[in-house]
Amino acid sequence: MQIAERDAVIKRVKANWASEWDKNLNAAERYAASQVRAFYDSQAAIALDIFKRKGSIGADDVQFLYNAGDFTKLYEGLYESIGLRFAKWYAQNFDKLIKKGVNPSNLVEPWRAQFKLVGAAVAAERVSLVQGTARQNLIDVTRRLFTDDVFINEGAEVRARMVRQKFNQYSQYQAERLVRTEATNIANLATETAAEDIFPGTDMQKEWISGSDGRTRRFSNKDFADHVFMDTKVVDFDKPFEVPTIRGIEYLMHPGATNGSPGNVINCRCSMAPFPKEGAQAVGEITDLGFGVADTLTAEGLSQLGTVVQTAVQAAVAEANIVASKPAKAADEFVPAKTLKEAKLKTLDTLKEAGLDVDSVRLDRGFGLDQYNEYNKRIDKLVKEYDLKQEYNKGTWGRTTVIFKSGRTTYGEVTRDVWEIDGKVRLRAVNFGHKASNVEQRTRIIDDGKFLQRHKSAVDAINAPYATLTHEFTHVIADASTIRLYPKGAEFFEKLQEIRQQYNQEVIAALKSKNFKLANELYLGKYADTNIDEFLAEGFTEYKLNSNPSKYARLIGELIDLYFKK
Repeated sequence: MQIAERDAVIKRVKANWASEWDKNLNAAERYAASQVRAFYDSQAAIALDIFKRKGSIGADDVQFLYNAGDFTKLYEGLYESIGLRFAKWYAQNFDKLIKKGVNPSNLVEPWRAQFKLVGAAVAAERVSLVQGTARQNLIDVTRRLFTDDVFINEGAEVRARMVRQKFNQYSQYQAERLVRTEATNIANLATETAAEDIFPGTDMQKEWISGSDGRTRRFSNKDFADHVFMDTKVVDFDKPFEVPTIRGIEYLMHPGATNGSPGNVINCRCSMAPFPKEGAQAVGEITDLGFGVADTLTAEGLSQLGTVVQTAVQAAVAEANIVASKPAKAADEFVPAKTLKEAKLKTLDTLKEAGLDVDSVRLDRGFGLDQYNEYNKRIDKLVKEYDLKQEYNKGTWGRTTVIFKSGRTTYGEVTRDVWEIDGKVRLRAVNFGHKASNVEQRTRIIDDGKFLQRHKSAVDAINAPYATLTHEFTHVIADASTIRLYPKGAEFFEKLQEIRQQYNQEVIAALKSKNFKLANELYLGKYADTNIDEFLAEGFTEYKLNSNPSKYARLIGELIDLYFKK
């Protein structure tokens, strides 16, 4: 490439950097915040139930909330999703500067592993503080309300409503704060990692670019760092930025770095833009980012990569050697789509390969690409586990519509018709939905004082957004209308009916003896009582999405595994 062409590419990337960065960061934050909010909401729902029963909330009541393991999963997912988004974005910006050689598409899986590990490490540092703050805030919210004359003079029902409103406000605020704080760090770390793995570090510089959203830090009583001063500051790639604060200079490798003080990091929106120096050449060709580690990655190619990714690649190779009996596993890894159109095609291909006669996909307007990729990833995993190649999953006239659109009266639905030509059941439409019920309705509370009739079966808070999809997938596996079209259908549903009868008897017996703790442990929700199909779907949903499924959810899941697992 000529110098003039090279400079034109860098100039274009610089010109669009701030706006493209903000656009990507805002999109990544919206999706991540919804995941974190769901978790905070689930914990607040439990706290609210405690308040309803006791009329107050104390330290003993919240000590089991905000589990450290759940927080770690949140951080891992946050760092993985945002990190991959920005690493790919950075690499694609410099596509035209890449020479033939190592293909950076080979870096995606090492990047994924690295960002997830960083998330776990950050969680280990932050979890005690975040956990303690979250618990204390629930206590503080109720204490402040008891100083409010209006609250004190209201009845129990109104008080509970006021507490719920405050908890909801807190969940929204805390989710956004947590995500914004971490998003800047991982986005900058990801671009730094991608730059190091595409260009030799010694041939790179990096520029500090202040946030363009009006919240950039200046010296004040509130913010102790001046990020306006840092705007356009350039240093060598391997050198830290010297950031002035009221207390002195802090040395940060990038904006949002975890070694920075809270005043320098929390809600920071600045970015670090790494650019090659004049004459710097990239190490490989960027094509179709999204594939795993290729078998053709040479030792010479590996030596050109950044230290972090070298370590991740070597770890991946070591693991591959251990499981040499499955050499094709990397090829089976799910590859996210880059556009909604591509995601639709992925849905069609996945379900067609699984045996469904799908011919079209319809989406809700609010169904974003990140959410769609996560749904497709889960569908891909389920169809690899369970056999759908049954006669009742043939489409009417060879056509089945797949929908991702929750309605006013139902979150999702599987529709079958009796085909007039041969009188057999055919699959007309599968609506996986795009929403799920309130996480409060998916949270099991073990209360020994009363029976809590939540609406749905219990799942882990982090999995709650995928409950509708999993529920409807169960109906695709089988429902009562399909018994005669499945060779072992009668046998399967006979055993399912036995499980259901045993479930009803045990729950009723627990209630009669006022063993509310046992009843709450066993209960699969009101919706499971609708009919045997919903009993099956709710039990299987809990079996797949709860890290500790209840007795009958486990029995239902194991029955499906026995008859339908590949």
